[in-house]
Amino acid sequence: MYAFFYLMQDKFFTIKEFIIENPEILIPLFLILLFFIAIIATSYTQKKVFDDFEKSISKNRIHYFQVLEKENSYFQNDDEYAIGKAGEDRVAEELSNLDDNYIVLNNCMFRIKDKTTQIDHIVVSEYGIFVIETKNYSGWIFGNEKAKYWRQSFKTEQHQFYNPVKQNHGHVYTLKYLLYKFSNIKYFPIVVFAGTAELKEINSTMPVIYEYQLLDMIKSFSDTKCISHENVKRIVQLLEDRQIDSEEHLEEHIQNIHKQKASRQLQIKKRICPKCGCTLVIRTGKYGDFYGCSNYPACHFTTNIQ
Repeated sequence: MYAFFYLMQDKFFTIKEFIIENPEILIPLFLILLFFIAIIATSYTQKKVFDDFEKSISKNRIHYFQVLEKENSYFQNDDEYAIGKAGEDRVAEELSNLDDNYIVLNNCMFRIKDKTTQIDHIVVSEYGIFVIETKNYSGWIFGNEKAKYWRQSFKTEQHQFYNPVKQNHGHVYTLKYLLYKFSNIKYFPIVVFAGTAELKEINSTMPVIYEYQLLDMIKSFSDTKCISHENVKRIVQLLEDRQIDSEEHLEEHIQNIHKQKASRQLQIKKRICPKCGCTLVIRTGKYGDFYGCSNYPACHFTTNIQ
């Protein structure tokens, strides 16, 4: 053992003397070291994206690949689905006014594992990726980015709908999952109301705006480039390749929405809160009687009495 350390000591001094006599070799050695550090850092970054993706799903107890189904669970009929589609078409027409620096993808549907998710509009540019969720509502809109549901209010009634900010955060995570190989991408999620709704009390760090404000909002973020022109084309190609746009997949997606809706309505019919599983009780408010969760204030679920 002593002989081994003695020999190694000799080799160490031999290498040290060689470097002292040839200092120019330090530069290529340093570059090789940087190369291996870059490989390790890239692997760590990719792993962190997947870890953050899984942690976010667990933390919020919301499967991000099912957010569309949850958000649309309040749909009452196909007419309301058509109204939502009309709003998306209006926003798509507005986005068509962007110049050639922006590439617009509308009504994008992706399958991750065995789940599907639909993103209304994706705008890819050298400045980043804009992820746009469209709502075509009327009435007054109240919402907080941390709440699970937002409120649509009329003079004589109120309705709940799934928080579009949480929904759009899910869309961003979906894109990060698909584009994990591209580093330093900036994502700009935006919620757009394209109908006649009036935004009354909205508490959100994510922009929640009207349709006519959309183009100015996009341009306000277009100051610093973070994606090369070549990578913009690669990203667009990858997203187009990953889309599932056949009638079969669309029908499957709509069926999933209706299944979620049917399950929710069945729970309400049995006086079971679909949010926490506690009993629904009749309460009286400003606009008359309604069902509220018996677990209030821990659970704020409410719904109209049919």
